[in-house]
Amino acid sequence: MSIFRQESFSDALFIERVKRNVEYLPNLVAVMRIAIAVAVLVFYLLQNNNNTGSVHFERLPLFAWEGVYTFFILVTLFLPQVKAAKFRGIYPLAINLMDIFMIVLLTHLAGGVETGFGIFVLPFIATSCFTTGGRNALAYASFATILLFLTSISHLWLTDESQSAVQQDIIVAAFLSLACFFVALMSAYGSVNIRRALNTISRNEEQIAQLSNLNKLVLEHAQEGLVVLNHTGKVVLFNNQAKNYMPDLFLDHTLSDFDNILGIWQGHIYQSFDEICHCSGKEMQIHAVPLTEQEPPLLLLSMRSSEEIDRASRTDKLASLGQLTANLAHEIRNPLAAISQANELMLESIAMDEDSPYTTLANMIGHNVKRINRMVQEIQAVNRSDRLDRTYIQVRKYMEEYLAEFIISHPDAQGCLDIRTECDESVYIYMDDGHLHQILDNLMNNAWKYCDKGEYAIQVATRLKSETRELVIAIADNGPGIPKENEQRIFEPFFTTSSEGTGLGLYVAQSLAMANNAVLRYRGTLRKFELIVKAELR
Repeated sequence: MSIFRQESFSDALFIERVKRNVEYLPNLVAVMRIAIAVAVLVFYLLQNNNNTGSVHFERLPLFAWEGVYTFFILVTLFLPQVKAAKFRGIYPLAINLMDIFMIVLLTHLAGGVETGFGIFVLPFIATSCFTTGGRNALAYASFATILLFLTSISHLWLTDESQSAVQQDIIVAAFLSLACFFVALMSAYGSVNIRRALNTISRNEEQIAQLSNLNKLVLEHAQEGLVVLNHTGKVVLFNNQAKNYMPDLFLDHTLSDFDNILGIWQGHIYQSFDEICHCSGKEMQIHAVPLTEQEPPLLLLSMRSSEEIDRASRTDKLASLGQLTANLAHEIRNPLAAISQANELMLESIAMDEDSPYTTLANMIGHNVKRINRMVQEIQAVNRSDRLDRTYIQVRKYMEEYLAEFIISHPDAQGCLDIRTECDESVYIYMDDGHLHQILDNLMNNAWKYCDKGEYAIQVATRLKSETRELVIAIADNGPGIPKENEQRIFEPFFTTSSEGTGLGLYVAQSLAMANNAVLRYRGTLRKFELIVKAELR
């Protein structure tokens, strides 16, 4: 997440204003043309009515100039090619030269450079340099200078003036020419710098956009809820996770849940701190970081629910426990195999004496060796849950083959299964078939262990949720069920109520289901286990 400093906003605003002004410059030139054309016409009409002033326009030349200039203005305003060139920032050289020529011609019609009309050429030289990015600046100044001196020479040729008047006219033209070069050079210098800055901004705009998108992506996919408050407690910024925690969270709103946080912040304006508070009925652990670079300062809250933190802690502990037990299981297998082999040899040596007390002890050793070996296998199964070899499994065929195999391995279960299949051959699931087999083994063996072994003692149902495209494999039995107080713990490792159990069966089954993006759950009210997997129709 990025929160820009106020100076950065001001700089960006200034640059955007300069960029906008440069883009609008051609429109400003058009306004200048119209203003000059209208002002000259009004000046002529007022001069004729009052018959005063030292500047006298002749009717026909002035009206001809007005007509040509009006036509030129209309062309620059409405001709599509010229209009498109303006908005692309490419101002044709001929249009700028035409502006200078028309202003110098107006100066000539007014009576020469001594009338002062020649000063109007300077703004057009400046705008010509700006609109072309500082290019051809000397060309514009030179063109204006040539025209001004031609105007002075032609005016002196056509009139009889004293030598002092001629010298004064030449001096005015010379000073005006110097002003043209000065304005052209200064405008070109300023235009080049502005264009360079704008080009740099244009080159960086894509990078800025990418960084902005990346900041937004990081903000929205953060696991923690992020909220930014101002000094009054109003919400300035938040991400999706914060909104999930607090549905009543809105921009520019003040929440009473943060009152205690604000009180601590006001007492420790520059220090980070941790606090536990209740937000929208949830206990949240909040880490507050003051953003003192802002003016006024802001407060960044990073929040996670205590439930999630406890769950993550349990996951870490289970991961550590899994690694430890996996190492222990590996170390146990070798001595366990030696004990088992020695026990078998001992049984062979005392087989002739069935009444020997050592026979009972040897059988007890063999029974416990098998139990420890089964526990070791289940521990190793947990650590193999991330080794997936998923394939597309046709559900109907797989379940028929599995249940047939179960009856072969449990002959007494013949007639005890109530099988209901509500999905056809088009239903497939994407899952590791070895993991699926192990999950079903655990559920079916538990069901067979606790049922009354009567007719239809175990119910196996397979159905497809058409609205969500989920396959549900449900296994229930008519046994006593799981006590209510134990329902929340049956998937914990090493939790068992049986002296013969290891407490790892359901934990392993749920771990394998999660590894395959499936859900294994127990529905206490219906006394059945459900395995829910995303299905596909083929």
